[in-house]
Amino acid sequence: MNCFIRRGKIVGREHIDVTIPVAVGDGEDVSAVLVKNTHARTVTSIAEEIRPWAQENRAGEESSTVKNKYLLNRIPWPLRRPVFRLLKWTTIDMGFAIKSLGLSADSFGSFVVSDIGSFGLNTGMTSLMPAAKVLAVIVLGKIEEKPVVHNGEIVVRTMLPLTGTFDHRIVDGPQIGKLARGIKRNFRKPDWLDEIPSKELETYLFAPRD
Repeated sequence: MNCFIRRGKIVGREHIDVTIPVAVGDGEDVSAVLVKNTHARTVTSIAEEIRPWAQENRAGEESSTVKNKYLLNRIPWPLRRPVFRLLKWTTIDMGFAIKSLGLSADSFGSFVVSDIGSFGLNTGMTSLMPAAKVLAVIVLGKIEEKPVVHNGEIVVRTMLPLTGTFDHRIVDGPQIGKLARGIKRNFRKPDWLDEIPSKELETYLFAPRD
């Protein structure tokens, strides 16, 4: 699943990088941080990287991502589409990086994880952003306590709504279901989130359902 489409062919990525959007300033704008090599890191180390970066951006300090967005927004609207198409052709289709703008085929990583729960929203359906070339956009909703049926009884559980948009040129229902089961099993064992998965653990996490 860690791949994208280039000129009609599937291209695999060497690392799993994740883009995480962050509200900037008073929340009317959005920046993003690219967390690299997430497959070889613990959740705590990822949080320690994101936290200071997010605090700076929420305080109004502009990141290179926001600055580049402002720069592209200055392009007159009749020229935006051809300019964006040229950038996409250069970075995605041809595989060249534009370092001055911080753009490449890996600018947004393997997929995007976005938190809308902080805005009080439960679920959200997102687009894949074709120019970003990400396999999926995973959206976290608002965490709430809800009544659920567990072992035939109604109990209160803390629920985290998750929605996802996937590139169906690469994955279908079976692969998405396998990913969903792995996520659920990780959440049932939160101590695993601070461990780098071994091959044995990966086999268990993504094994077929009993």
